[in-house]
Amino acid sequence: MKINPEFFLLDSEKYNFKDNIIFVSGNEETFIYKIQNIVLESIKKILNFDLEFVDLKNSKQNDLDSVLNSGSLFENYKIIQINNVGEKHLSMIQGLKPKNTTILINGEGIKSSSKIKKFFDSHKVYCSFSCYKITRNFQKKIIDRNISSGKINLSKDAYWFLLENISDKYLLFENEIEKLKNYTSEKISLLNIKKMLSNTVSTEFDDLFFRCALGNNKSIISYSQNAIRSSSDAYVFLQVVKNFNKIFLQTSEKKDEENERSLSKKYLPRYLFKQSESFELLIQKFNIEKIININKLLQKTELLLRKNDGNYLIILQRFLFNFKKFIK
Repeated sequence: MKINPEFFLLDSEKYNFKDNIIFVSGNEETFIYKIQNIVLESIKKILNFDLEFVDLKNSKQNDLDSVLNSGSLFENYKIIQINNVGEKHLSMIQGLKPKNTTILINGEGIKSSSKIKKFFDSHKVYCSFSCYKITRNFQKKIIDRNISSGKINLSKDAYWFLLENISDKYLLFENEIEKLKNYTSEKISLLNIKKMLSNTVSTEFDDLFFRCALGNNKSIISYSQNAIRSSSDAYVFLQVVKNFNKIFLQTSEKKDEENERSLSKKYLPRYLFKQSESFELLIQKFNIEKIININKLLQKTELLLRKNDGNYLIILQRFLFNFKKFIK
């Protein structure tokens, strides 16, 4: 059963995900995380639950069966999140029977033509969300809703500038809206909105990445306290780390063929040209084994954030210290 994720965010209260399977696919990772988190929060309102992860990249059918059939210590409801699902898992998924359990399947990267996606899209009970960049129409509805409720006050030219320039990645968009809601002035002018909109958010997180990778623990603590102001910030920063991890995977595969300067010119995003020397140092440090370990650390950190996002800063700082150890 297809559910439009934008419509869902605008009116999520009417959905019930108890004893169901939810398939969340697409290529916009931050939107996928948001949908997953809202599903978790909706169940949390009515039930205590245990959250367990199964990674099908390294697991077998028996591992999933074991998690499905194992009892909870306090007989809580169970939520199982399945990652790295592929076409070869279709028959296994078709045989799942959720009882006192919600199964949340992360289908990031699954093609729209895949048999798994078609199975969930056409199912009469199971839910299918397709998460891509958010539309301008959705952005307008969220902005207008906040203006109508008095949470945001914009001049007319600031309003149109905001619509034209705000990010189409969900968590960056959400972050910008939160900043506007916290603005204390009576009305936000065009000049104010230009200063507030971030390209600054993403570059601040890019700076935090390089400080973490090459700085000392003291600078990591002070800079992360300034850069990470909410659980949404924490999720966005983890996305930044994932993006860099993908870049360093490419450079690691090419290190034997090209030097650091050549790889930097080819793979470093152009807006980060000031970080070229730092990037070249990290090309030397990163290798396939470290990237695998960092991916595992990212998964553990995301699990901790979902279980206790109120401690987002402590959780993220622990991630940063461990991350730094991996790339020494």
